[in-house]
Amino acid sequence: ILANATRICGAPFATLFKTDGGDALRVVALHGPPEFVEERRRNPILHMHPGSGAFWRTRETRRAVQITDAHAEPVYL
Repeated sequence: ILANATRICGAPFATLFKTDGGDALRVVALHGPPEFVEERRRNPILHMHPGSGAFWRTRETRRAVQITDAHAEPVYL
């Protein structure tokens, strides 16, 4: 699924997270360059907070969020 999504969107990588019901996301699937995949495997938990942009919006709305421009997301600044 992620391979197709990255191809369709022209993205260099993709990550699929699953929520634990709290303020953390766990990586459940990855697609991309080996160095990206390895780094995310070493750090599979992402803690969310109100300033974490799309991740927090996903938590609050309970809907999928596509990050169109990661450079515009507060968590990446």
